[in-house]
Amino acid sequence: MDRSYSAFVQTMAKKRPSLKPLAKPLSEMGRYQQDTSKAITCLEVRDERAFPFQGTSLEQVLGRIREFKEDASARDTGLCVLIEDIHSSEVAALGALLDVDPRFFRDHFATSHFPHLEKELTTDLMSSLPSRSCSKDVGHLQYQRVIDLGEISLLRKVPYQLRMTGNLRRQVRRVPPLSGRCLGLVRACFSISLTKLEDERWICLMLMDPTTADVVSDSFNSNNLYLPGFKTNQVAYRIYCNESETLPTFSSFRQDSQCENDPQMTLIQEVAKSLMDLPSQSLKGDLSIIKLAQHPIRIIISEWTLYSLLMGRYMRLYEFSTGMLQKQISNKGDDQIMELYQWRRRSQQSLNKLRATRLFITHQPAQSQVSDLLVKDIDYVSNQIEKYQGTLEGMVPILTSTIQLIDSCRAMTETVYVKRLTYIALVFLPLSYVASVFSMNDDFAINSRRFWIYLITAFPLLALVLILSSIPSQWTNLAGY
Repeated sequence: MDRSYSAFVQTMAKKRPSLKPLAKPLSEMGRYQQDTSKAITCLEVRDERAFPFQGTSLEQVLGRIREFKEDASARDTGLCVLIEDIHSSEVAALGALLDVDPRFFRDHFATSHFPHLEKELTTDLMSSLPSRSCSKDVGHLQYQRVIDLGEISLLRKVPYQLRMTGNLRRQVRRVPPLSGRCLGLVRACFSISLTKLEDERWICLMLMDPTTADVVSDSFNSNNLYLPGFKTNQVAYRIYCNESETLPTFSSFRQDSQCENDPQMTLIQEVAKSLMDLPSQSLKGDLSIIKLAQHPIRIIISEWTLYSLLMGRYMRLYEFSTGMLQKQISNKGDDQIMELYQWRRRSQQSLNKLRATRLFITHQPAQSQVSDLLVKDIDYVSNQIEKYQGTLEGMVPILTSTIQLIDSCRAMTETVYVKRLTYIALVFLPLSYVASVFSMNDDFAINSRRFWIYLITAFPLLALVLILSSIPSQWTNLAGY
């Protein structure tokens, strides 16, 4: 009988269907995923400082974890394992070695807040409750990451639904272009788990999404065969900035040529550097998870800040001037209403994710001044998103009313045109009727001597029809017609 971690998850998924987002990639191990993760880093903590472990492969890191767990007399007091774009084989190996709760990996894999309940009803949805964010040993920090899809003039038609390449295959949603640039939103997640051992020793596991994965779209033909669609590359754009460091002086800038180097790096490199830059007091004594997650939380808050600024930019986009209003709505009024509804739904999800991050910080046993500042930053970003949400939501009835008003104006204009056509028909209908009657005899032709009879018959009939059509409608109502 299979006693692997993968078999354990498969068995538990039958009892708890919410584990299926993890059971599926484990059952398809190596089928749709890469061979390994994009990057894996291990940090050794000794003498209250973090130092990089030389091994960079999964086998080397697993061997170091086994050695650390078995040898309690070593100088190392802790290990930090950082994995970018985790592979299902690494989930199975780390889960078995560290005895990790499958819900930790499940919550990192599944970031959608709308499960397909119509396909399978389940009551095991504890991961969506705030109590899951209050653990002192586990944290899942979900956020929206803004990405650049490229210049709209150089791209083909970009679909709305996209995804990231790699093992996690995060969903990407395209937003309307801004100033000729096409942007997208990625549902990202940073997960952290702290395992306490004896003698104040610990192992920390950090999972994060890649910042260099490509963005693609999946398309299939009538035979359900995959067709390559849209694709664009992403590059690391973050610039590392340690809040505890002071800025160099101008004199040191003139003397040090290294100040001109561009400190761009990937997310895993930035998190590793921030852990190595932690002051010695942070890794001393009974370690709490909030001390290790301070800089990742700052990164996530900065992503949320960028997201809120993007919402403000789109708020200005939907503010129409009087001269452009009719042109904008006539071209894409229905699309803009749909976009506003999408922003409202995104805002609701974003506020829930920010509240979960706030609960994770406030319910940690070891609170500090830094934690209070992080909470204030989260409250500030939440208030900004909430204000933008109210403004964008208020634009929906305004835009709807404006579209109805423009449609009414169009209907009135068409009514005028129909009225003109009716008058033309009233003029020609009696004349054509009389002409059709007299055309049955050649004596009333234009060049005949009895043509005057047509004239004295048709024009009085025309005058009678025009007089009857000009009678006000209220008179006909009084007459009972």
